[in-house]
Amino acid sequence: MNSLPSLRAFRILLMSASSLTLATLWNAGAMAQNDNASPATPQPAASPTVAPSPTPQATETPAPAQPAAQAPQQEAAPAAGPGTNVLPETRVAAPVERRRPRSAPQPTRQVTTSPAATVPTQAQAEAAANRQVVQQTQNFDQRRDNVILPKTGTTNYQLDQKDLETLPQGSAAQLSDIVLQFPGVYQDSTSSGDFHIRNEHANVQYRINGIMLPDGVSGFSQLLETSFISNIQLLTGALPAQYGLRTAGVLDITSKSGAALSGGSVSIYGGSHQTITPSFEYGGVAGNTDYYVAGRYLSTGLGLENPLPSLNAIHDHSEQGRFFAYTSTALDPQTRVVTISGFGLTRYQIPNNPGQPGNAGGFCGGPFDPANPCLNPDGSPNPTAPAYTAFGKGGFDSATLNQNQYEKNAYNVIAWQKSEGNFDAQLSYYSRYSDLHFVPDAVGDLFINNVASDVYRSSFLNGVSGDFSYRLNEAHTVRAGFYTHGEQTQIANVSTVQPLDPNDPNGLTAIDTPFNIVDKSRLFGWQLGAYAQDEWRLTRELTLNYGLRFDQIYQYTDANQFSPRASLTYKPWWSTVLHVGYMRTFQPPPQVLGRTTPTDIFNGTTAAVPTVTPDQAAVLPGQVAGQPLQNIGAIQPERADVYDAGFTQQLLPQCPTSASAMPTKAPVAANCPSLELGGSIYYKKARDLLDDGQFGQAYTLTAFNYDKAENYGAELKLRFRWGGFAADTSWAWGVQHAHTVVSNQTLFSPDDLAYIQNHWIHTDHDQTYTGSGRVAYRWSDSNTWLDGTTVSATFIYGSGLRTDPADGSTCPNCAHLPSYWQVNTGVAHEFINGWNGLPVTVRFDVVNVADYIYQIRNGSGIGVFAPQYGPRRGYYFGISQKIGGPEKTPGVMAAFYTKAQAPVAYHWAGAYVGANFGAALSAGEHVLTPIGWGATNPAGALGGLQLGYNHLLAPNWLVGVEGELDWTSAQGKANFVDPAGTAALSMTSDHNWYDSLSGRIGYVMGPLMLYAKGGAAWMNADYRMDVNSGLDGTSLVSTTRPGWIAGGGVEYMLGSRWSAKLEYSHLDFGSKSLSLATPFGNSVNVDTSVDQVKAGVNYHFDGLL
Repeated sequence: MNSLPSLRAFRILLMSASSLTLATLWNAGAMAQNDNASPATPQPAASPTVAPSPTPQATETPAPAQPAAQAPQQEAAPAAGPGTNVLPETRVAAPVERRRPRSAPQPTRQVTTSPAATVPTQAQAEAAANRQVVQQTQNFDQRRDNVILPKTGTTNYQLDQKDLETLPQGSAAQLSDIVLQFPGVYQDSTSSGDFHIRNEHANVQYRINGIMLPDGVSGFSQLLETSFISNIQLLTGALPAQYGLRTAGVLDITSKSGAALSGGSVSIYGGSHQTITPSFEYGGVAGNTDYYVAGRYLSTGLGLENPLPSLNAIHDHSEQGRFFAYTSTALDPQTRVVTISGFGLTRYQIPNNPGQPGNAGGFCGGPFDPANPCLNPDGSPNPTAPAYTAFGKGGFDSATLNQNQYEKNAYNVIAWQKSEGNFDAQLSYYSRYSDLHFVPDAVGDLFINNVASDVYRSSFLNGVSGDFSYRLNEAHTVRAGFYTHGEQTQIANVSTVQPLDPNDPNGLTAIDTPFNIVDKSRLFGWQLGAYAQDEWRLTRELTLNYGLRFDQIYQYTDANQFSPRASLTYKPWWSTVLHVGYMRTFQPPPQVLGRTTPTDIFNGTTAAVPTVTPDQAAVLPGQVAGQPLQNIGAIQPERADVYDAGFTQQLLPQCPTSASAMPTKAPVAANCPSLELGGSIYYKKARDLLDDGQFGQAYTLTAFNYDKAENYGAELKLRFRWGGFAADTSWAWGVQHAHTVVSNQTLFSPDDLAYIQNHWIHTDHDQTYTGSGRVAYRWSDSNTWLDGTTVSATFIYGSGLRTDPADGSTCPNCAHLPSYWQVNTGVAHEFINGWNGLPVTVRFDVVNVADYIYQIRNGSGIGVFAPQYGPRRGYYFGISQKIGGPEKTPGVMAAFYTKAQAPVAYHWAGAYVGANFGAALSAGEHVLTPIGWGATNPAGALGGLQLGYNHLLAPNWLVGVEGELDWTSAQGKANFVDPAGTAALSMTSDHNWYDSLSGRIGYVMGPLMLYAKGGAAWMNADYRMDVNSGLDGTSLVSTTRPGWIAGGGVEYMLGSRWSAKLEYSHLDFGSKSLSLATPFGNSVNVDTSVDQVKAGVNYHFDGLL
């Protein structure tokens, strides 16, 4: 047992080392390619760039984009015709390169070149071609954001890449921490959704590059990796008709582009709470494709919030892996195809709260003895009654509970976008898979909570959507769209309970013969809908956006609704924007949460629901006195009317552009400050308000409805920019209250239900006052050692979430926790000449500088099961190394990173070495114990190295051999209960590494190779068996097992020697008999197979060795 922590630490170091090895290989390859590159011929400077046009106003739909210039040597802005707004030419600067201020613009002059100088070098030709792809990509992005999916009439807040980089922790910050800087957004515990927008529980829509990610299974993990975000916007208020279903807020994320990066970085970050997180990102342009990938592995001792105010939690380790990939391929100047893929694999230990009393239900041991009952005649507990036991145990230390949760999430999108003349369209296919598995402590949970619930939920969804826009004339732009998707959900709950002795009239005598109750449900459901809207520009200052959408669901409940939307946006002068709007909303529950909880299956057990008294029955419709509490009514979609109004005001004079002296909204010159004030008010009236809560020891959410609810509030923001200085602050006031629970009533106590039936109550996630702010400064061009240094700080404030009164009176959510605040700081410095002459950035951050101790939750209130504290002070250090080199050719893309000169040949043959990162997914790990069978199904992040040799048999055929060494965080767990109720076994499978030696055969088509592989494989794993949660013994076996591997993939040459691959492999290790001690025998059989999905890079040495 003592070897597990050290082995885990060793594995973490190995996975981190693989990322650093990748950096070494990449830079070694860059040096080799630079040595072989031919010197570039100096060229005359190009003509001065035409000044960009003013950015189109938010209330006006831009005119059709002009095609990018085809000639690679000279790029001029297209002429602007009558009524045409030319999209601005955007130069994408390398994020890590600093330059001295350029001299003042020179007058336009004719440049004369000799005939010989007009022939571009390979590097210049490729840079010009890349520039064309970059400009096309930016044009498509602008058309998508401003024409197909505009934000007209919304309350809109955003953070750009510069803002994100200057936050404490930078790209290592969690998305849930970043969004706390938006107005009206405040934190909650991870188990309750991380954050809330405008006092709503969940109801948040996520979009990546304009494409909506469908709902998955609600868990702890954050699917989206923050390092890939270039820009994030929060849209609230009266949303246009194309935004439906989840409408409390839209987190609209724009990913980084490969063109903006054209290179990448490898980083490692860590510090307090045993935190270490290596990561990488890389992007560039290959042909007509702009690509970007990012990945991260995280190991931390602060996976979830600590239930204690102590510095470190007990049993709170988490391991996480996330990956993101994006491509944009221009088919022609008017058409492109976009792909988006991502996955996240996470496992959590559930933190423990020592000193918890056992037997929450107040049961006594059985069988029932009339002479010594559980209750005295006056209803008080009988101290001499037999004590309650679970698996024969009369006590359990809650500090030793071993609860775990495992989560998997993946999404894929492919989208086709067309922009031609006045017409724009985007068609998308999307897919998402997610699951979670909560594994309880079989003995501990049964003793403390009287039930041990093993919860599994999964969702697999596929759908299509379309968005279309047509500019009729100067006044009208019409839009329409549709979506439809099918979803397969699965629920499998296994609850270990004890039977009650029917002879006890009070129903409090538990017989210690535990057994399992299985509750399963599968459903294939549909959602579909459509919208139409018109953006009507009444005058130059006034725009009306009105539309109608229709949504239909076929799930556990069938329902539909037509939802009108309308908003007015008024811009009386350049510095002021006013908006007011209305929307009707339709919010169905996530399908996996749309089923009411069955309770009759628990009658006569320690998990039975309470019996209704006559007084309670008189108040609660449909309930019968003397009978168990019942669920009355199905979970319904929420329907609401939302009203919103707001303003944005520029408080400082306009700034001229650097070239044309035309005023713009935002300053261009570094010495020109801007100060923006914004505010909004909102009111929402809802029927069947959807809410979620944690009802029971399983850290999973369950949905229910309030009959009616109101939500109203106000928000203010202030934003200041001046050169390298930035400051923001936002404040919000809000109230959400609700009345009468109309579904899943068995989640509540009858007394709470009776109170809510007759009173308005605050929802548990209601917080009255919320504040946040940040300040950052970056030194640049000061000609001092401070250049490249960034200092920053953020703060959050909350008046406290709701809780029950401390006196124990029946008044749900009638009190609130004390107010809290937290300040984080960070400092970072970029060294221009790092390893191999490329920039390296180091950073140091402090979370909760003042070490202020505060509670997010205290364990009471509706749907709140456990206390959670905010983070204690933590110190973190990181280093990030740039990989890939800037273009050195004079006069070509001076502010743009690009790859080395165009390759002459692709070096497929010969030796190669590389690294990979991905996911290890169980294809089935079946466990047969002496008392039954089950499945541990380990899953986790995967990372490692590969080494191989290729031989070309023919120009298009290749054979080779490859060895791989991969380390993994894959883990799974399963519980087994003796049918006789005498003992519980817990089996944990912890995979450490997978190695393989395989042959490959590939078909080569220039830079592309399709290949298949197969051979031998080996794995190493630790298997642990706990008898009665370890109280009656634990045995551990570490074993290395042989097997076989088969798979295939695609590999693409990014340059003459660098290639990237995407691969799937299936590994099978057969059956293995393990010697693990149990009361029923020492033989346990394990049958294991694994699926691997991974991306990787290789460097090819042909001609160099």
